[in-house]
Amino acid sequence: MMSLIIDEIEKFGNGKVVGTIPLIPFLFARPILDLYLSHDIRAFAIDANYKDIIGNVGDFTLILSKINGQISRLGIPSSSSKSIRYSTFSMEKLQT
Repeated sequence: MMSLIIDEIEKFGNGKVVGTIPLIPFLFARPILDLYLSHDIRAFAIDANYKDIIGNVGDFTLILSKINGQISRLGIPSSSSKSIRYSTFSMEKLQT
């Protein structure tokens, strides 16, 4: 169903698509990510649906890793010369 919607947007409009990924076990989130990436969608929102991210750090990290791995293969330059990462527990920005 999602593939049909994306195809219609690509065919009839010049609209941009943001891929929405539910915070579900990575086994089930991976096909959704693969679908978006196969359509060259490179903007994502992770929908936690009232879940606590702390309780889902493993799946959250795997989803982010998959997104970051695909985006970095495109050769998109970093916006900063400094390395920036986020703590998976407090989500505070850490400069390294």
